[in-house]
Amino acid sequence: MVQSKIPEPANESSGGCCYEDGCKSCNPAGHFCDSESACSNECKGHWCGADSEGAAALVQSKIPEPANESSAGEKDASAAIRLPNNTTFSEWCFCLYTSQCLDHFGCEKGDSLGECQNRSCGKVPLYLDSTVASFNNYNAPQDILTIPRHWYSDIYDLRDRAADPVGVLRELLEVGLLLHHAIYGNVPIGEPFYQCVHMIKFASVRWLHIHTLNGSIPEELVPTSLPYGVCVNASTSTPHASATHMMSVLPPKV
Repeated sequence: MVQSKIPEPANESSGGCCYEDGCKSCNPAGHFCDSESACSNECKGHWCGADSEGAAALVQSKIPEPANESSAGEKDASAAIRLPNNTTFSEWCFCLYTSQCLDHFGCEKGDSLGECQNRSCGKVPLYLDSTVASFNNYNAPQDILTIPRHWYSDIYDLRDRAADPVGVLRELLEVGLLLHHAIYGNVPIGEPFYQCVHMIKFASVRWLHIHTLNGSIPEELVPTSLPYGVCVNASTSTPHASATHMMSVLPPKV
């Protein structure tokens, strides 16, 4: 579980770079923008220091919550989600990682959600809340995958059906960055650090997911570029800027 690997909260004097009132939508600790000078100048953000009203909220926002460990029998939200008839095993597991589709896996009442996830799909998520789930890529553990709890098959489906597609994408990117920093620490300057999304034709799983990793996975086309997908430099871009860019460069849907 991530909880034991999460660093101590940032010192309040260090502050952080944020982009919404109340010190919300902030960069993770160690980001390029995580200094008052860079935040105010190059990054065009708002510096939340120890004296700001949102400092306490900022410190808390840098600590991912542990994944939910509620009983598997308490609630199955799978009735609210409709997956294709030809849903693959991996796609069912993505659903289970979001605490849904419990009936499909026969999760027994009394089991914890984590026990059911581990028994059925071989792992538990690193992070789970009411809108997002994150977990390690089964084929490349250094790659953190972050998905929305609401099912979107791909980035076009997100664009067409979500009320705020950029906001959803920004949250996925932000959680991925926070978790990567919490588990692996800062990425040395100059090393490749990417956040990527595939076009549906080249995605191995039909559930929108963001890759966050330091390195590459050639067999999964990460990093990639159009027409295969879109990647951003996670060392220098902000979640909001990355989400806006990903949406803006989408080619016409065919």
